[in-house]
Amino acid sequence: MITGVDSSVLWTVFNDEPGAAAWSRKLIEASGEGQLVICGVVLAEMAPVFDSTEHVLNTLESLSIRFDPINPHTAFEAGQLFKRYRQEGVRAAI
Repeated sequence: MITGVDSSVLWTVFNDEPGAAAWSRKLIEASGEGQLVICGVVLAEMAPVFDSTEHVLNTLESLSIRFDPINPHTAFEAGQLFKRYRQEGVRAAI
């Protein structure tokens, strides 16, 4: 299974914010089930705190997270899933 990681999760872990330990456990669990990936938007959101593309990619690689550009069909499906999420009022839980 491939798991997409959002920048909000990475920020929480990197900054040791409340919930960081729980998110770290979830990332470890997910990495045991398959590859962790980020898309271009997440890379862009993480970029301001790094001094180069290589630095951010190396940091993510050290966490077993790889950059995986999103294709249009995947982006569309993600949007449809988000639409259902918003319509159903589902709350994400750690």
